Amino acid sequence: MLSLPEALLLFALHDARGTVHSAAFLGLDEALSAAVLGELLLRGAIRVRSDGALRLVDDPPDTDSMLMLLAARALLEAEACTVDEALHALDTRLGAVRKRVVTALATKNILRAGEIDREGLADTETHAAADGSPEAGMLAHLREGIAAGPGVSRRIGLLIGLVHVLGLWSALLPEGEHAAACAAGDWVLERDAICRAARVAVQKAEGTWEG
Repeated sequence: MLSLPEALLLFALHDARGTVHSAAFLGLDEALSAAVLGELLLRGAIRVRSDGALRLVDDPPDTDSMLMLLAARALLEAEACTVDEALHALDTRLGAVRKRVVTALATKNILRAGEIDREGLADTETHAAADGSPEAGMLAHLREGIAAGPGVSRRIGLLIGLVHVLGLWSALLPEGEHAAACAAGDWVLERDAICRAARVAVQKAEGTWEG
């Protein structure tokens, strides 16, 4: 199964064009940092309480398979004791999270790099799908998680929450499934401190946060 940052980035990219869906354009980097934090939680490197308190776990069992996770955990050792602080540290100091995730997906031959002519814009790089099956598999898990309600797994629940924060449902699901997806996303946000912190960070990036 893909990591949270990998799955979220694939969902945020238009498969054919390789550009970021408009809904996720402004807040994607903040959401990816939250996905890194969520992956650390899932792999046992951190513990997070419902009130947002965060604690590092000594000798975490499963972070050595992703260098980005090792760098993220090392950064948190000096920077964070709450989810909000951790997310800010990752977003401002981990650096190039999107590029790291793109590189990982390209190495797995899931994405291919390209160029697009955007007059007046410096960002001309695209990342179209080279193999759509991993994203299709994660989307199937996402649908199963929405249908599972309170029985959803922690991993898929976090992914639902982050997709919801970015407002990507219209890009991923037909209109008839939006209501159930939004309800599932709201359910996760009520219970998960990482997704709540991601929502604030994304809203700040979009200029819609009202404090």
